[in-house]
Amino acid sequence: MKAHIRIVVPIVLLLTFVTSCGGTHIGPQPPETPVPVSQDAADRLVSRVSETANSVVAGGPFTFTFTEEEITSFVVLRAHEYMEGDLPLQNIQIMLEDGKISIYGEASAAGVTAGVLIEIVPSVDAEGKLALEISSAQMGPIGLGSDLLGPVTDMLEDTFDRLLSDIKDRYILNSIVIANGQLTISGVALQ
Repeated sequence: MKAHIRIVVPIVLLLTFVTSCGGTHIGPQPPETPVPVSQDAADRLVSRVSETANSVVAGGPFTFTFTEEEITSFVVLRAHEYMEGDLPLQNIQIMLEDGKISIYGEASAAGVTAGVLIEIVPSVDAEGKLALEISSAQMGPIGLGSDLLGPVTDMLEDTFDRLLSDIKDRYILNSIVIANGQLTISGVALQ
C-alpha cells in the first residue's frame, strides 16, 4: 500500500498543477495502432507459464515467448491477480522493441489526463533472476526521478515473481531478448 501511495500522490500533484495551467491532455502519446487486448491473449500467457512449469525437467532448458498482445492483455486483465494494490494507469499499451519494454498509459485527475511513458530494460542478474531497470519515465511534460520509480520497479518484479511462482526458486534465467514485438525468456530448471 505504501508503494501505491508513493506512485499516486505525485500523479495527483502533477495533474493539479496542469489543471491550474489550463491543460486537459498532456505528455507522451500511445502508439498510433493500439495493441489489442483480449481475455484469450491474457490466458495464453498464464497457461504457457503453467504448462512450462509442469513440463520442464531438472537441468532442462525452458523458453517463454510472449507477444505485445499477450503482455498488454495480461497487465490490463489479469495482473491484479498477481500484485498488491491497483494499477495507477489506464489505457495501458505495452510495446516490445529494441531490447526494452515501453509502457504507455494515462493518469487522470481533476479533468486532466496526462500521458505516461515508462521504458524498462530487463536483464538477468548475477543470480540468474530477472532484474528491471527503468531507463526513463515521463508523466505529462515532466521526467520522473528514480525516487518515484523504485515502487514501480518493485511492483513489476513482484508481479513477475508471482507469475512464475510455480517455478520460483527452481530456475536460473540465461537470457531475455526483446525484439519485433516479442519478449523471449530462456533459462534452466534447477529441480
